[in-house]
Amino acid sequence: MKKRLVLTALLVCVVLCLAGCGCKHENTYVPNYIEPVCQLDGYTGDTWCSDCNKQIATGEAIPALEHNASPLLLAAPATCSAEGYTGHVVCELCGETLQPGETIPMLEHTPVVVNAAEASCAADGYTGDTVCSVCKTVLAAGEAVPAIAHTPGERVNVQAASCEVEGYTGDVLCTVCGEVLEKGEAIPMTEHTPGDLYNAKEPTCVSIGYTGSASCTWCQQTVIYSEEIPRTEHPWGELEGVVAPTCTQIGYTGDRTCTVCQTKEKGEEIPREPHSYVDNVCTACGWMTPGLYNGGELVFTWQQLVDNGLIEVHTMDRNARDYEGYMNFDVIAENMEGMLVVDESINMIGFTGETFIYGYRTFENCAGLKEVWLPCTMNFIGRFPFENSGVEKIRCFGEIELLMDGAFKNAACLKDFDIPEGITSVGFQTFYKCAALESVTLPSTLRDIGYQAFYGCTALKKITLPEGLEMIDNGGFGNTGLETVTLPSTLTTLEIEAFVSCSNLTHVDASKAQLTELLDRTFACENLRSIKLPSVLESMVATMGNAPVETLNLPQGFTNLKYDMNLKELKTIVWPLSFVDKNKVLINAKPETVYYEGSEIQWKTLYGDLYPEANMVYNYDYTVPVE
Repeated sequence: MKKRLVLTALLVCVVLCLAGCGCKHENTYVPNYIEPVCQLDGYTGDTWCSDCNKQIATGEAIPALEHNASPLLLAAPATCSAEGYTGHVVCELCGETLQPGETIPMLEHTPVVVNAAEASCAADGYTGDTVCSVCKTVLAAGEAVPAIAHTPGERVNVQAASCEVEGYTGDVLCTVCGEVLEKGEAIPMTEHTPGDLYNAKEPTCVSIGYTGSASCTWCQQTVIYSEEIPRTEHPWGELEGVVAPTCTQIGYTGDRTCTVCQTKEKGEEIPREPHSYVDNVCTACGWMTPGLYNGGELVFTWQQLVDNGLIEVHTMDRNARDYEGYMNFDVIAENMEGMLVVDESINMIGFTGETFIYGYRTFENCAGLKEVWLPCTMNFIGRFPFENSGVEKIRCFGEIELLMDGAFKNAACLKDFDIPEGITSVGFQTFYKCAALESVTLPSTLRDIGYQAFYGCTALKKITLPEGLEMIDNGGFGNTGLETVTLPSTLTTLEIEAFVSCSNLTHVDASKAQLTELLDRTFACENLRSIKLPSVLESMVATMGNAPVETLNLPQGFTNLKYDMNLKELKTIVWPLSFVDKNKVLINAKPETVYYEGSEIQWKTLYGDLYPEANMVYNYDYTVPVE
């Protein structure tokens, strides 16, 4: 009823307002409305015209509402782990507590014992925990009960040690629970017992050695393994060929040979020592400062000779083939006089045979140059360097490697020359027609003398042929002034006319030479009186030509004599039983004495009374020399 009265009043007010302003207030709105709640009044709100924006009615209060009680909230019974609660009631509209709740005291626990365990030898025991059977809260913790002692048994898994496997002391186990109470220990393997070594070998300088292997006498396993022993060092013998260096000679450390395997180790060259000059003369070797000397005085040094164009030095080019790079020279000033000492930068003179460009007839027409010194560096003397020169003496201060063919050919003034050691061959016409040559020394290294090597050396009266000489070629000493000749025991080849036309030659001793044959005109010399033939000689072919030999001593084993020989002067013949004169070379001889190796009957059977006036000596003993 009251609400209706309020609404009516409001409507009257609205109408009056509309009537007063002339606006019909057809569009209105009600702001400021408030919903009533419990314990608080509401408001109906004022009415306003949306068109004229004037309040056309005033609202009124709306009475507060009653509380709306909720059900009992948060009620819970008490337990042994938490308090209980009676619960409370609130207004569901405003939340105000309408009926407060109360706390209910906790209940008592219900104790029980859990996790109890008896002690054993394997584990401790436990008295057990006291817990609430409802909430499971631990009310009292239990205590450990000490484990009881183990009952040890006998040791098990015991193993004795051997050289093949380790041993074991054994484990002690509890007889109740089987637990290992005492773990055993490994017993080291016993040592092997090695037997005798086998395959052992001592090392040498050519092969490695071996220490040898050995097996255990118990298990047969190899217990000592063989190892290589490095080769030993060579046990070297004495050094051979050691040469101390000098100022003219390169030294040599020497070769050595292993006394076991004969391995050879070559030595090394040692450079020459420098010259020690005093007044241009080396106090050690006598070599002089290179240059031109006259009357003992140094006129020009070598460098001055070159700088002034008196000597021209050349490096051999590729046309010289094997001698490319060698230093050669030519004498340009033919009017030089005295002695020339050649510089040690020069290592060859003369024509090589491959080129005519340099060094050909080096000293030709140098009539005033009488002496030439060749340095220790000189390797080769080529062809014809001294031809038609006035050089009388040549000195070599080193071991020249090679004398080429014709090295001193037509050196008509050369009087003496010592061929250096190391030369093995005096070749083709090396000293051909050196008419003034009086003395020449042959080296011990010489092995052969070539074709006409000394032919025409008419002033050469004597020469010593060294042991080691093996061959003398055709005309090697033909037409020389030799008076006597002794052939060395090493001579195995003597060619035709080797000593032909040596007009002064009267005696030859070839008794030791290893010649089985003497060829045509080998000793065809007009004054040869005596010749001792080689003891191994078997054949002669017109060997002595018309030489007036007085004694013909044919050696045992001699079998063949061919072509005529001069029998006019033959006085003595030594005739071996092996020789039968089938060619009747000696049939016209008139010897005074014949020494025949065979018997008288053998002689008369073969030759009858061939030499009726001769003194015949039969059964000749060759061990008794014939005077």
